[in-house]
Amino acid sequence: MITIFATPKKFEGHIKVIQTNAITSWTLLEPKCEVILFGKEPGTAEIAEKLNIRHIQDVKTNEFGTPLVNHLFAYAEKVASFPVLTYVNSDIILCNDFPAAVGRIKMRKFLLVSRRRNIDMESPINFNEKNWTDRLLSQIKLSGTMDSPVAIDIFVFTRGIWENLPPFAVGRAGYDPRLLYLAYTMNIPLVNITPAVKVIHQKHLYSHHPDGKNGIYYGEEARRNNEFIKDSLSLFSIANSSFILTKFGCLLPVFTLGHLQSALRTAPYRIRSGKTSPLLKLLNNARNYSWILKKIEELEIKNY
Repeated sequence: MITIFATPKKFEGHIKVIQTNAITSWTLLEPKCEVILFGKEPGTAEIAEKLNIRHIQDVKTNEFGTPLVNHLFAYAEKVASFPVLTYVNSDIILCNDFPAAVGRIKMRKFLLVSRRRNIDMESPINFNEKNWTDRLLSQIKLSGTMDSPVAIDIFVFTRGIWENLPPFAVGRAGYDPRLLYLAYTMNIPLVNITPAVKVIHQKHLYSHHPDGKNGIYYGEEARRNNEFIKDSLSLFSIANSSFILTKFGCLLPVFTLGHLQSALRTAPYRIRSGKTSPLLKLLNNARNYSWILKKIEELEIKNY
């Protein structure tokens, strides 16, 4: 069983429509998931009451009023009823392929991520229609687009994997790739479940931030997120996953350039902390003497 938690934005205008669509979809998942909403933004308490889901107002924020990842994740782990937790952005619709995919992961600990599929959604979904999911999937097939591996809106993880998370600002650039990096440094298997699920992102503007999209990606909070871990090699993406869950439900190791880069980038940390293997030490030594690998990494960072 899964506990899904989120911290919605203010329920107004188009954001109200897409957040209501997303959160309602979580409550209809089978097997049934626990849903917890955090925060004091206007409309959060009302939708929690309407959908009969748990609402916790108390979440630590920075001076800008943005929830902090370390407090949010720790609080969610403390109150969650289930050992598998999912943090998801409040504009993401989930369907029944999601709990089915998570249920196929039998590892003792893990971090699951998925690329998102973008769609335009201007009106509320009629969840009373039995075929609402089919309509949505048809829309994805006709006009949906697969987003980049750096766009990460969902993190599925086992209770207790996080150690001393920095106080990242939720929803600001820089925190999501570094969560993947931290998982690697702690020997947490990173699994790409994109082929097995439809993580549906409803496109929107950035009016919730005073400086719009620039504020989200280049503002003070984003700058801080980037400085909590100053290692330039910490910019991971879904392409750096160690495993992939196929659409047929098979969990397979990934031997790609992205996976090799992940092992090499985190090797120095893992060697210092004693959390590595002789093979990884060998790979790290190979990296130190490989001009080609260094140039590939520099190119990837530049294009991030």
